[in-house]
Amino acid sequence: MDLVYFQLKKKYQILFLISFLLSFIYFVTLPWSFNSVDFIFKGGSIFIFSILVLTALKKKVRFLLFFSFLFATVGDILLTFKFQNAFIFGLASFLIAHIFYIITYVFLRLNTNYYPDSKKWIISLLALYGIIYFLILRPNLGDLFPYVLAYMIVLMTMACFAVTSQLNFFVGFGALLFVFSDSALAFKQFITPFAMDDAMIWFSYYFGQLFIVYGFFSSRKTFLQ
Repeated sequence: MDLVYFQLKKKYQILFLISFLLSFIYFVTLPWSFNSVDFIFKGGSIFIFSILVLTALKKKVRFLLFFSFLFATVGDILLTFKFQNAFIFGLASFLIAHIFYIITYVFLRLNTNYYPDSKKWIISLLALYGIIYFLILRPNLGDLFPYVLAYMIVLMTMACFAVTSQLNFFVGFGALLFVFSDSALAFKQFITPFAMDDAMIWFSYYFGQLFIVYGFFSSRKTFLQ
C-alpha cells in the first residue's frame, strides 16, 4: 500500500493527507458534536475523494465515481443536521451514491461473470446477512420501512458487485466496511445507541471510502499512470 502511495504525484498525496486530516479532526471532536462546523470536516474529507477521482482516474470511470463521492458528501452533510426528514434525504443521497458505484462496476466490466462460482458463497452470505438484519430492524422502522428496504437492497447489491469484481482486494474490503458502518448506524438509529457508536460508524465509513478510492488508484485499469 505504501509503495503505491509514494508513487502517486505529489498533488494526490497532499489531497489524501488533507482528507485524512479533516477526517481525524471530525473523529476527535465527535464527543462535542459542533454541528455548525462538523459538516465541514465530515463532508470535506469525502468531497476530496471526488476531486481525486475526477483528476486522477481515466475518463471512463472518473465521472461515475465523482458523482458517487459527491452524493456521499451530500449525504454526510445532511446526516450531520437534525432538521425534519434529514435522515430520509441523507438516505436518498447515499442510495444514489451506491447506484453510481454499481454503474461504475458494470461499466468497467471488471469480469465477464459477475457471479463466478468461487465467489457465490460471498454473495449468498451478503444476501443472507441483508435479509436477517432487515428483519431485525423491521419492527422499529415505522413509516421508514420502504425507504430502508430500498436502501438495503441497493447497498447489498453494491457490495456484491464490489467483492466479486476483479479490480483488487481494497475495493471489496472498502465496500464491506461501508456495509458494517451502515449496519452500525441503523442499529443506533432504530434499535438503541451503544458505546462509541459514532466513532465506530465514522471510522468504518471513512476507511471504507478510503479503501475504495485506493483500490481504484492502485489499479492499472483505472488510474492514470
